[in-house]
Amino acid sequence: MLHSGTSTFAGVMLGAVISSILFGVNTVQAVLYFFRFSTDSGAWVLHILVAVAWILQGLEVVFLSLESYVSGVKHSFPAPVVGYHPWIGILWILVGVLMSSMVQTFYAWRIYQLSHKIYLMPLLGVLIVLKLGVGIAVAVLPAARRLSTWTVRETEWVPPLWMATDGVLDLTLLVCMCVALFAQRTGLQSTDRLINRMLRYCLHTGLLTSTVTIGSAISYWISGTCTTTIALNISAFSLYVTAMLANLHTRSRLRELFQQEVGRGLTMQFQSVEASDSSPAPARTTE
Repeated sequence: MLHSGTSTFAGVMLGAVISSILFGVNTVQAVLYFFRFSTDSGAWVLHILVAVAWILQGLEVVFLSLESYVSGVKHSFPAPVVGYHPWIGILWILVGVLMSSMVQTFYAWRIYQLSHKIYLMPLLGVLIVLKLGVGIAVAVLPAARRLSTWTVRETEWVPPLWMATDGVLDLTLLVCMCVALFAQRTGLQSTDRLINRMLRYCLHTGLLTSTVTIGSAISYWISGTCTTTIALNISAFSLYVTAMLANLHTRSRLRELFQQEVGRGLTMQFQSVEASDSSPAPARTTE
């Protein structure tokens, strides 16, 4: 389906610029991650996850740049035409859906590691599969309309369903992660201080993607396929990778805090022992 007009093209261009900037940020984060955690035992799964996410985001930036060039340069008269080659749009949406679903699956796996509550996995799995299926449907809709008699009105419910599912999934993952972390509190001041720091990190990264996905759904319901809706949708794909890498990098900071807490505890223990050793012995009473 062709979208002619400056608003749609502006949304694609703005999303491509934001995604390119975030790709640069994520490249630095990925390189630092491999340097900092290259010796972690059993971390090869996370290394593969980071590498695949970085490659997928690079492909998304390539396809978005190609879409911007075709729409704004080759077919820009009398107005930019987005979707002149439908396969370009299909590819960058598919890459974005796969990338975000992979990150959300990683969060679900982390929730299971923290909580060990198996009953959460079917709920999260259904939401992830639903979001993935609807996202693929949104990607192939332009080609499906060309090959069938479907009209825009008959399929206009698919994009808002995808955005709503994405937002609900993000909020569910955020709530489950916070509950799982809060359950790890032991009452010890040093341990609870680390848990509180992890909760803040989780809220900062989780609310970022949730706000963008819900904002794009609200924008679509209010204004349809406008500049804001398209830009937020495109940016959300890259923000998932940014949030995941930021979440992984918190381990180095938490290790430093843990070592500080251990050092503080050892110092307090040494001071108490030293004080007990230096205290005067009780006087003996003579009978």
